[in-house]
Amino acid sequence: MKWYLIFALMSAAGVIPAQDSNTEKMYVAEDFTIPYMVYLQSFPEPCVGSLIHPEWVLTAAHCPLPVKIRLGVYQPNIKNKEEQVRNYSMTVPYPEFNAGSLNNDLVMIKLSKPAALNNQVGTIAIAMEPLSFNDSCFIPTWTWSKYKNLALTFDPDYKDVITPPYMIYLKSDYLPCVGGLIHPLWGITAAHCNLLKLQLILGVTKPSNLKEEKHIQVVGYEKMIHHPQFSITSIEHNFMLIKLQTHIELNDYVKLASLAKEPATEDTMCTVSTWTYNVCDLYKDPDSLQNVNISVISETEWREAYKTYIRDSMMCVGIVPGRRLPCKEVTAAPAMCDGVLQGILTFADGCVLRADVGIYTRIINYIPWIENTIQNN
Repeated sequence: MKWYLIFALMSAAGVIPAQDSNTEKMYVAEDFTIPYMVYLQSFPEPCVGSLIHPEWVLTAAHCPLPVKIRLGVYQPNIKNKEEQVRNYSMTVPYPEFNAGSLNNDLVMIKLSKPAALNNQVGTIAIAMEPLSFNDSCFIPTWTWSKYKNLALTFDPDYKDVITPPYMIYLKSDYLPCVGGLIHPLWGITAAHCNLLKLQLILGVTKPSNLKEEKHIQVVGYEKMIHHPQFSITSIEHNFMLIKLQTHIELNDYVKLASLAKEPATEDTMCTVSTWTYNVCDLYKDPDSLQNVNISVISETEWREAYKTYIRDSMMCVGIVPGRRLPCKEVTAAPAMCDGVLQGILTFADGCVLRADVGIYTRIINYIPWIENTIQNN
């Protein structure tokens, strides 16, 4: 019975076992798709998921969070007219997943919109009993030997992400930064973002193409106020307040970020947002906004991994501590945890948009100073 179910699955997917029963080789149609296979486009490499419900994908918990979820894919480097693209609205790792040992390596990903089931996109049933010795299995995936030109990880045409309304794009003649709007007259960012000829742009999705933005507000600043203990030789106390020249008009596209009233605890889920660049042109303003949902790391883990840097005024958000390759993304990203501003990125161990660990200034430690500074200025 088990072999019959596997044969039925393979036939439906367009895969036919070879006639010679002494070989494991299969003949595959030129353009077949396996309906339940999901291509999770992510960085530094993609993953495969399985569609187990029109709204849910099952994959490995060690996989980077996807920047795009593609269903009905044959060749990842070629878009076909039957393909469906989704974002994710929630991730649910197995509660006993261990990133070190990879035990219980499963995560559920909820799609931003249910998949439309058809001949190219379908669900697969979950096993209700364990495999027995010598049971046959069908294990499909994509390879680089045939498909060398996979889609870009950070897709400049990705349009499903909406700019969080509290985000500020800090444009300068040097490098840009991200800020957060915490008062109609005040923004917050990292202290190392003390930039020349600074402009603050709110309600923007693609900074590289401001002429097509319909809801932006552009304003200059009156003053920058660093935390008095900040030093350029350290990442501690790395944040500042920016007083704007005029009050910002709050609307559907520009809103205030609420400041934390209590600290974020271990495993609290946070959304980190920033802009990134088309890899073909790093000299223009960034053209792709990305969000990633990652959790607060336990104090034991991050103190062991980053003992040189860590102070009580900091928090770590990400997946697995450890050295990673950097990527091109706008610095000083805010961490919104349970809907409130908990951190400002001060140091990234790699790339925060692929869920590498970031060290953040813990905002809750500075609430009295922030409130007094605004009141006195």
